[in-house]
Amino acid sequence: MECYHLTQQFLQLLTLWAIQFFSLLEKYLLRSIPAAPSVLLDPDTDKPCYDPVIFECLTGDVIKKAALHTHGSAGPSGVDAYAWRRMCTSFGDASVSLCNALASVACYLSTTRVDSAELMPFVACRLIPLDKRPGVRPIGIGDVSRRIVAKALNLVLCW
Repeated sequence: MECYHLTQQFLQLLTLWAIQFFSLLEKYLLRSIPAAPSVLLDPDTDKPCYDPVIFECLTGDVIKKAALHTHGSAGPSGVDAYAWRRMCTSFGDASVSLCNALASVACYLSTTRVDSAELMPFVACRLIPLDKRPGVRPIGIGDVSRRIVAKALNLVLCW
């Protein structure tokens, strides 16, 4: 009798999971592919509307400062903000190299046209379904490295 009761509960849970999964799939996975970014280019010429020299002050120190001000849980990589803060500050030359590498990635993404398919792993996020009755609202948790790069770019552009 107890096994039957557990099987019923499991089937109800599985049904609820399937409803949420297909709702999220319909809303977010079956979306259109983004068009070329028209904001970054002048429509008359093929030159960027910004000066790339702006991003020269994006260094490992700025990344370290951004990492120290980042909080939150882990994204798809499984590394939370506390671990990133520790990696960026506690390991001497390796920490400096990591911050400089992340600064190079941020500069590259800011000054170069990158195909959206190549950016998929960087902008991936962990979706958590929140049951709103009726419907499902997704909560997206992006990866901490993306949040650090965004904060560092914000620091550079708001100076």
